[in-house]
Amino acid sequence: MSPRVPDKAAYRNPDAIADSTWEVLEQLLKQAGYFQSGLRKAEVAREMGRNIDCQAKGSGNFRVFRDALIEAVA
Repeated sequence: MSPRVPDKAAYRNPDAIADSTWEVLEQLLKQAGYFQSGLRKAEVAREMGRNIDCQAKGSGNFRVFRDALIEAVA
């Protein structure tokens, strides 16, 4: 998958993706040759969690979720 996918207009604002975001992610990963038999959500979520930069994400919904988690454990 191209590292430039997030730069494409359809994906710049994740909160505006009309379809199920998991379905969109699965479609992108299948196009890149991954998970041809279906997306394994738990595996993908674990891997994303290891690599995500929580401070750099631009999604408003993600920031609210992140801030709520930080407040809950503080």
